[in-house]
Amino acid sequence: MLRYLINSLIIASLVLMMAACVAWWRGRTMYEALRFDTGNRWIELGFENGQFRFSRVVVDPFYQAPKMEPGAAALDVSPAKARDLGKPAQWLWIHRAAWAGPPRFQDMTRWKLGVLEYYAKEPSITPGQAQILRRDILIMPIWLVALLFAVPPLCWILRLPTRRRQYRIAHGLCPACGYDQRGNAGSCPECGAARSLSRDH
Repeated sequence: MLRYLINSLIIASLVLMMAACVAWWRGRTMYEALRFDTGNRWIELGFENGQFRFSRVVVDPFYQAPKMEPGAAALDVSPAKARDLGKPAQWLWIHRAAWAGPPRFQDMTRWKLGVLEYYAKEPSITPGQAQILRRDILIMPIWLVALLFAVPPLCWILRLPTRRRQYRIAHGLCPACGYDQRGNAGSCPECGAARSLSRDH
């Protein structure tokens, strides 16, 4: 059972590592993301310009636009138009061209730890949208994600010689060449390795 779980983890890591490489290639020219929208908040995981981006946005669906002075342009922010709380949670696929303008998130608080970047923003009002209560963005390079997913397969490959030697010893084979030594008490007749390298069963 444990071996099955380990093999499953290795296969999943390989698939995710390849997916990260594909995301790096596609993210050069476009932004693609998977969004889970619950009505008053959404979580989005996307990639763009060689980076993975995890976003969480919480909005106030009951926000009412402030009263404007006569003649001023009113903000089109109404609960009905902003967010529909009656709709069920849904998965959305976002697809658009990659951002090529000036740096974004300039109006957000920024923290940086090595190659990781975190942005946060408190309540704000955007014309035509509901009031944003909270916005969090975590950005990391795709190569870091691919490297993390490559760790389990790499460990498995590095342990191949050790596992092969253990298997041969457990089955009475020469640990050096794999020759069957179950009926031989001396050195391996195939490669000359000493019998002391293996044990009898």
